[in-house]
Amino acid sequence: MTAMTEEKTPQKEEGRDAEDEINLLDLLLVLARNKRLIIGLSAISGLIAVMVVLLMTPIFTSKVVIMPPQQQSSSALAALGDMASLAGLGGGGVKSSGDLYAAMLESRPIQDALIDRFKLMELYEQEYKQDARKTLSTVSNIKTDKKSGLITIEVDDPNPQLAANIATAYVEELQKLADGLALTEASKRRLFFEKQLEHAKENLKNAEVALRSTQEKSKMVFPQQQMTAIFTAIASLRGAIAVKEVEINALKTFATAQNPDLKVAQQELAALKSQLDRLQRDHPTEQGDYLMPSSRIPSSGIAFVQATRDVKYYETIFELLAKQFEMAKIDEAKEATLIQVIEKAVPAERKSKPKRALIVILSVISTLMFSVLLAFIKEALSKAKNDAESAWRFAELKKLLAL
Repeated sequence: MTAMTEEKTPQKEEGRDAEDEINLLDLLLVLARNKRLIIGLSAISGLIAVMVVLLMTPIFTSKVVIMPPQQQSSSALAALGDMASLAGLGGGGVKSSGDLYAAMLESRPIQDALIDRFKLMELYEQEYKQDARKTLSTVSNIKTDKKSGLITIEVDDPNPQLAANIATAYVEELQKLADGLALTEASKRRLFFEKQLEHAKENLKNAEVALRSTQEKSKMVFPQQQMTAIFTAIASLRGAIAVKEVEINALKTFATAQNPDLKVAQQELAALKSQLDRLQRDHPTEQGDYLMPSSRIPSSGIAFVQATRDVKYYETIFELLAKQFEMAKIDEAKEATLIQVIEKAVPAERKSKPKRALIVILSVISTLMFSVLLAFIKEALSKAKNDAESAWRFAELKKLLAL
């Protein structure tokens, strides 16, 4: 029994090998019968691919490599990421400065600046700026090296010089955008003091206008000197009046009312009293007369002192804020966001696209595989038509598919 089993097993194995060998030969026979179809389609595909790639416009790629600022702390980076997110720059959830600046490079403000700068809407033949942004994103490749943190910007264009210019402009516009944002504590302080300084300047201007108005109304320019001069003049006039009255009384002892000397003395006394009355009475003085009535000195002096005090107050605030503003500007300059260019963009000498040889090879290979599949399908259909059951099924399928 065992011997018979041992004899049958080799026979079965030989039968299977023969069947496998027949199947492989059948496959080769199918390919041989359809060799014209396979070779013809592959050759036609290759010729078409060659014609297409020869007609394709060569594309040049320019590359620039930059190193974003690395000295920012984690808190500053988080704050900057929040600001970029709020500004619509796509900076939310950034983990490094490289990711943040890469997101800024892909932001709408930078894209719009490039579109306007190089007139890309006309160049890309786009009617809407949104479509021009999509085209610019397609021809631009921005990537960050996770290990080094360097950012690579690649730009494709048929004009190698334009590609280099756009790649360089990416860096310039990124620097402008970074400078415009309050990225550091010094920048925030500078913005704060700048606003406060403008407010203090406006207040000082209003106080100076109020002081000038007070001076014009009260006729006081130098209060201390004017008041000293007024009281000195009053004392001098009173002394002169007293002397003149003594002189008149002495003249009356021996002179008549028609005496010329007495008349002159009386006229001089009246003039002195008039001047004293002008300095003491409370009504507006003549234009250009700064010896105001002594009765108005307290109110005018108080108004002048208050207006002067306001001017001095706002002057002090303005000076202090100006110093703080200048210090903040110096600190900001020390902490300025500096984007360093590791590799400048230069016009490419050789085209980067299209890969003509690769396109032709892939086209021929894909057509070859399709032709082989088509050959096997054709062989299967031919065998099915010769089989009665399969032929009936094909007829039924045609009937069902017919309109």
